[in-house]
Amino acid sequence: MWVANRHNFSIKNIYTISTPYLGVEFIQTWIDNCMLFSALTSLAKLESLRQLTPSGAQKFLQSIRINPKTRIFAFGGTQDESIDITDARNLPAGLLVTSHYITNTSDGIVAFRSAMGLGTIQTTEGKMAMQYIDRNFRANLDHMEQVLPAESLILMGIRNPDYIRREQIRFYSGLADLVIKTM
Repeated sequence: MWVANRHNFSIKNIYTISTPYLGVEFIQTWIDNCMLFSALTSLAKLESLRQLTPSGAQKFLQSIRINPKTRIFAFGGTQDESIDITDARNLPAGLLVTSHYITNTSDGIVAFRSAMGLGTIQTTEGKMAMQYIDRNFRANLDHMEQVLPAESLILMGIRNPDYIRREQIRFYSGLADLVIKTM
């Protein structure tokens, strides 16, 4: 969206996956309530983390102006919480911790509601951008599994990476079909 906002390129469609349009809840919670996290954020100059808070995401999206012909398609992922953190169908240990600070179903980092939270992006004409959401087509993967090769997750103790590979193929093939249909 930042590139589309620059207006140097003609961008027909933007497809986002687990983009935190409403911010990442746990970052704001940790900044507000965890002295160590707040101090680390300040000392290490991690302003990018503040940009991922709900107010930071809102500020960024309000600054975006895209071509009126550009369409935005939003998708997200979710994964169940479970004690069995070695099962690829459940959130792994690290994301199981962060998910406790997220008020809705999530992929361990981004709440599904946040990934579907389009609505504030405007065109260069000052109108709402064309935005499309499909709440039924989602990646049944955690945030890392959406992008990492399935084999690499074996090193993290995941015992059934074949599930991740199948789900990645299902989701991204479906997304490719959508791209072809919307060209």
